[in-house]
Amino acid sequence: MSGHSRSLVTMNRRIFLKAVALSISSIGLLKPGVVLGQYPVAAFKAKEASESLREAFGTSDIAASEQIQIDLPLVARNAHMLPVRVRTSLAKVESIALVVSSNEEPFTALFKIYDSVGFVSTRVRVADNGEVLAVVKADGVLYTKTQSFRVGNFCAA
Repeated sequence: MSGHSRSLVTMNRRIFLKAVALSISSIGLLKPGVVLGQYPVAAFKAKEASESLREAFGTSDIAASEQIQIDLPLVARNAHMLPVRVRTSLAKVESIALVVSSNEEPFTALFKIYDSVGFVSTRVRVADNGEVLAVVKADGVLYTKTQSFRVGNFCAA
C-alpha cells in the first residue's frame, strides 16, 4: 500500500471512529466530555496560581509529597524552552499538571495519564525567575511538589 493510500485509510478510520463516538454520545450512552475531552479553559486563563488550581481541581489546598520528583535546570539557559520532567512513585496516577508561578497565566500543562505511568517530560516557556509546581492526581487525591529555577542571562559569542 502506498503512503498516500495508507494516509487515506488512516484518515477514513479516524473520521469513522469519531462519527461512531459522536453517534453513541447523541443517544446518551456516553457524555460528550468523555468523547471530545474536557479542557479546563478557566484554569489556563487564570492569572494567579491558586486561582488556576481551584479552576482545574476545585481546590488550591494540596498536600506536598516527597513521592514526586521534578527534574529541571536550576538556571534556565533559554526562557523559551525550560525542560521539565516529572516522575512519581504514587500508585494509580490519573493526571499530572504543571504550574509556572512567574508566568502571566501560570497553569501551563495538564497531562491525562491513562496507563498509570507516573512520568511526563516537556518543555515550557517561562517569563522570569520562579517555581514550577507539579500537581499529581493519584487515586482521586491531589499531591504537589515545587522546584525553583532562575532564568540566566547567557550571551552567544
